[in-house]
Amino acid sequence: MSDYGPLRVGQLEIRPLRNDFPDDLLISFCDHMRETRRLRESDYTGQSTLWEGFEDEEQDPEIEIVEMVGSGREIRDRLDLLGFSETITIRCLDEELESSRKSIKQLIESSDGRDVGNYIRSERDMLDGLDGRLWVTRLREALGDTTPEGSELISRLMRHVHFLDDRVVLRAALMALPDATVRVDITDLVNDGYLADRDAEGVCSGALEIVRDQAAVHSPVVVLTEGRSDVAVLTRSLSLLYPHLVDLIKFMDFEGRPEGGTSALLRTVKSFAAAGIANRVVALFDNDTAAADTLRLLKPQDLPSNIRVLRYPDLDFARRYPTLGPPTLTEPAGHLDFADVNGSAGSIELYLGRDVLNDGNGGFLPVQWRSYIPGMRQYQGEIIEKDRLHKSFNAKLLAAQKDRSLLSSQDWSGIRAILESIRSCWTDPAQSLSQSEPQG
Repeated sequence: MSDYGPLRVGQLEIRPLRNDFPDDLLISFCDHMRETRRLRESDYTGQSTLWEGFEDEEQDPEIEIVEMVGSGREIRDRLDLLGFSETITIRCLDEELESSRKSIKQLIESSDGRDVGNYIRSERDMLDGLDGRLWVTRLREALGDTTPEGSELISRLMRHVHFLDDRVVLRAALMALPDATVRVDITDLVNDGYLADRDAEGVCSGALEIVRDQAAVHSPVVVLTEGRSDVAVLTRSLSLLYPHLVDLIKFMDFEGRPEGGTSALLRTVKSFAAAGIANRVVALFDNDTAAADTLRLLKPQDLPSNIRVLRYPDLDFARRYPTLGPPTLTEPAGHLDFADVNGSAGSIELYLGRDVLNDGNGGFLPVQWRSYIPGMRQYQGEIIEKDRLHKSFNAKLLAAQKDRSLLSSQDWSGIRAILESIRSCWTDPAQSLSQSEPQG
């Protein structure tokens, strides 16, 4: 059998694919474009395996030919969405042809007056003034020329784009032949086990999943939060505490989003999962009762591997934190007591630092118990005077930005714990609620 199947647009061979069909090229097709047919091996290879003209089916067995076949316009549409538009393709052709011109010029200049030969001069003349659009035009004309000169021009034009991404060359060929059929033979890849780890009917979708995973590794982690105040605090804190990670972690601020909170965040997570977002995504919920109640509706198996669901981590000092309960006969203004507020009142304000939470009398501004959530059989708590806390935090952050030596005397443990949970959830997936049963 052959050891390659060429990628073709009509009768134009883009390149042979020797025992290899890159995933990023395979996703130019989709699964339903897979076609099979049966041929005698001798008809497939063009080499007879018969002895002395006697037909012997054992010596010339039937084999199944597997091809990916798509119309030029279908493949064009897919390439456009993958980022290989006509504009990008022409730009790549322009750059590659200019590079070829420079190489020919350097070769001639380094010849020291020696005859560089007819071939070099011919290539120089052909490249003179040749840009991307003219390359496409000349290829179209050459493909319509059945003479040896036409075949030779095709070879020369293709030679000067040999080092371009195959998808660029494929898109350029489709500009010259928009109605041609695109075809690639993957018989050997299938028969020789190169695709053994994939569903035979899902070769292209499997390739797309691999490419997305590879792309996600190099894309920023997108962090979703319950509210815009979380985004404001964490974005500026990341720049201060982990400046080396700013380009790899992006907090998404849904400006104009009509609502925040746990339910809106959960809907966004499910929307991202349904849309097949390729980026790694962290959904960051508060560490409170409302979040725990909402997360009871989340089934871990419904989320893809690129989405992690976290809650703000527990804080040691919050295990014994002042709380303000409802009024009683003896304490009509509400009674003050201590409680573990981890899991019931852990909004972003609890993580702004003990120096920010200080009430001025050596204690902390208390958590006010608010609504009772029957599904969790516990109250939802909220720290009082949130505006005051954020003003104090902003002053602390600005001071540290001006003088980083202040960081050692300020309390950033809560914010660091949140940022560390984001950073480490990809190396320790067990901490993600989406990788285990939701906590309640």
